[in-house]
Amino acid sequence: MSKSPAFQFYVKDWLASTKVRLMNHAERGAYMDLMCHTWNEEDCSLNNDDEELAILSGLNEKWLGRTAEKIKACFILKGSRLVHERLLAEREKQKMFSEKCKKAGMASGKARRDKALELNERSPHVEHKMNSSVCSLQSSSASSSTSTKKNKDYPPSFEEWWNIYPKRNGKRVGKADTFVKWEKVKESDYEDMMTATHNYADSDELPKDPERFFKLDKGGQPFWREWMEPATPDNPGTGKLDESWRPQ
Repeated sequence: MSKSPAFQFYVKDWLASTKVRLMNHAERGAYMDLMCHTWNEEDCSLNNDDEELAILSGLNEKWLGRTAEKIKACFILKGSRLVHERLLAEREKQKMFSEKCKKAGMASGKARRDKALELNERSPHVEHKMNSSVCSLQSSSASSSTSTKKNKDYPPSFEEWWNIYPKRNGKRVGKADTFVKWEKVKESDYEDMMTATHNYADSDELPKDPERFFKLDKGGQPFWREWMEPATPDNPGTGKLDESWRPQ
């Protein structure tokens, strides 16, 4: 799993922290900068070197003394590294969520493949039945076509996705048209698409009709790729655009 570009910022915890309240505005800004640098490290730690920390914090010569002591108190010293345990726990939580979505996607993909295999195995029997009752089928084709659209037998993986997708005004519409778009998702993209769906469903965004979740922009980017990361308190209405997918 690649490193997440964002972490959850808990506003109430920030405002209630005694350590943070004892800092002045410059020190809080420096601490926030150091947290961002910490998040860019896999183990959420920084080298315990005052010269480096002075530069990374942006305080430079104002780093030393009481200021350094107050900010360092928010980290745990392990060897020569300053570890931010709250961010490390957040990273582990994100990894667990990603792994959960990955397993769900694999299970859905297997169910879809099993369904396709089952249909392939049944096809000779269906063909024989069709050859033996052509006249009957022709006479009822119009009514059966209408019935099929209303009672389409969708694969379990699509039904799972359909039930996760958030309702708009208490309902989901356009199931048949959405299924056509859903089928075009590459198997290699399926896990990412499921992750994006969970993030979209968990957000406060007014959901689009399901079919539009797969709509492409001018650059060929499907809308769901904007939800590869969960919505954040600072940006609750939109997801995080996955620019790494777009061809260079």
